[in-house]
Amino acid sequence: MEETAKLKYVNRYGDEYEFAKVNETQYLCTGPWSYCRFSMDEKKNYTFIDPSGGPFIGVSQNLHEELHRDLPNKNISKIDWTEEGVLISIETN
Repeated sequence: MEETAKLKYVNRYGDEYEFAKVNETQYLCTGPWSYCRFSMDEKKNYTFIDPSGGPFIGVSQNLHEELHRDLPNKNISKIDWTEEGVLISIETN
């Protein structure tokens, strides 16, 4: 996965997470995922992922307003686990 500039998010415990743009509709979030909770719907799609201390990442959440001011003003449409981290897909409109 090719990445561009990374944006840092530091949670309330001092853990660092980075958001890297993968393409126009996806961002990769990397960080310490050892302790987290998550939820899935009946189709086995992630509805949220919440590492200890944050950031809470949920479907329909606005990236700009709730995660980082330098992320686009778009809502999350899908969340996937990958070997590299959490892949966040955003709405296309």
